[in-house]
Amino acid sequence: MKPENRIYKSHAFHPTIHWEESYSTCYPDLEYYAKSALLLVQNFKLLKKKSIPNNDEGLENLFFQAFYRILRTFIFAKLNYLPHYLSAQSLWELCLYAEPKLEKLEYLMEEIKGNKFFQCFEKHSHFHHDLTKLSKNDQKRMKELLENLQESLEISVKNALGKELNHS
Repeated sequence: MKPENRIYKSHAFHPTIHWEESYSTCYPDLEYYAKSALLLVQNFKLLKKKSIPNNDEGLENLFFQAFYRILRTFIFAKLNYLPHYLSAQSLWELCLYAEPKLEKLEYLMEEIKGNKFFQCFEKHSHFHHDLTKLSKNDQKRMKELLENLQESLEISVKNALGKELNHS
């Protein structure tokens, strides 16, 4: 627009038109969320490694909490969207949308709980008072799944923030 063709003149202190500025992403809480998710994964690994034989109490709850946190944080890092009240299945679908290569991890979910993997999240989102029994194979698959997701999350956070994440 040429100055001589203006009908209305704006004051010199008015801001520029917003679409003339390039979009810059802002992740004020990404580092906090990523650190929280990665520390929970470390706790899962530690509990799995140091647990009393034939005592799996808390391991499954910790796994599902860590898995849920990783999905939520991964979506925030990749899509700049922080979901609040979505089911684990919906979070997983958003993760696949953001990073289609994660689909190769679905075989681990099927090996852990079969086609009821995401239904187990419903159980772990409410109080329950029953004993947990996980096979060594399930524990191994859970650890493998969390490690793969942890790696993807760390890469996504690094790309989003432009720096390595210190999660110790």
